[in-house]
Amino acid sequence: MNSAPNPTDSSLLLWLVAAVVAMLGAHVALRWALLARRATPLWRQWPALLAAGTAFGMALTSAMLLATAAQGLMFPIGYLPLWVVGLWLGTWLACIPLFMALAASERWWVVVPVAVLLAGVAVGQQLGWLTAAGFRPGIVWRPTPLAAGVLLEVIGLAVAAWIVFTPVARDSQRRRWWMLGAAVTAGLSVAGGQELLSVAAGLEYQVDSIYRNRVPNSVLCLVAGVLAPLGLVLASVDLMLRAPLRSGSSGDGTRRRRKRRHRIRAL
Repeated sequence: MNSAPNPTDSSLLLWLVAAVVAMLGAHVALRWALLARRATPLWRQWPALLAAGTAFGMALTSAMLLATAAQGLMFPIGYLPLWVVGLWLGTWLACIPLFMALAASERWWVVVPVAVLLAGVAVGQQLGWLTAAGFRPGIVWRPTPLAAGVLLEVIGLAVAAWIVFTPVARDSQRRRWWMLGAAVTAGLSVAGGQELLSVAAGLEYQVDSIYRNRVPNSVLCLVAGVLAPLGLVLASVDLMLRAPLRSGSSGDGTRRRRKRRHRIRAL
């Protein structure tokens, strides 16, 4: 006897995918921005900074779309095409200059405020997607979960940026673990924050989406749940392949310098 699929399990799976996408996007974006910082002059590293902003912007949008689908609403959700293009491009364009600012300075009084602005972009696009669905009878925001969601994302992204872009991770022998911890912190704060914002919107009291026949959320979730994670995984693998080359080259240079010192002592 076949059992029917459990909506709760499906919703949990979608939320986990959203959290993983957010963590992957944070990992790729932070690594690209850190690579750009190491190069001089910084303005020549615009491809790396463009990749950082693109990765994080794509992760923010994809995570929000998946989190909305994870709410398990009893009606289909849709969006106006203009809203879809505006929110997607707006998030992407807003992330690029902020990652440029993060890569340009290692002073905490610069890094933390820029990370707060990045959290503002994340919260803004999340509120934008919730508003763009045209829920009926309409969203009445609850202040407590709304403030908690904003605070969670601000703190999480500020801590992640402080770890990566200040000497804490750079001077540590376990900087890979610091980087991983920063990505997990950023991703979980985004995933948790958007969940609190959904609670603040009172989605359980909504009965319809007036744009259900425009751009369906189910179609957007195919891009957010398949293409976005695939692209982020490939970008992460590319960054992993770049690291051994750098460490190998530096190791060869160190060995050569040691050999030269031994030769000088022998002479």
